[in-house]
Amino acid sequence: MSEYYLRTPEQDESRGPFNMAKMLTLAEAGQITENTLYYDEENEEWVPIAMNEELMAEIFPKSESLRLN
Repeated sequence: MSEYYLRTPEQDESRGPFNMAKMLTLAEAGQITENTLYYDEENEEWVPIAMNEELMAEIFPKSESLRLN
C-alpha cells in the first residue's frame, strides 16, 4: 500500500505518511484539495494532486449527475 507525504504550496513543512484511507478522510473533511502537494518519489519533487490523474480519481472521484425523467 502506498504512503504519501503532503504539504500545501504555502508551507515548507510536510505531513505524513498517509495511506489512501487517511487521504480520503482528509479530502472529505476539506483538509486537502486538488492543489495540495504530494511528494512524488519517482521524480523526487512536490506535485499538486491535480497533476496525477490516478490519484485525483481515487481521492476526488467525479460524481455522476442524475437526471430525472
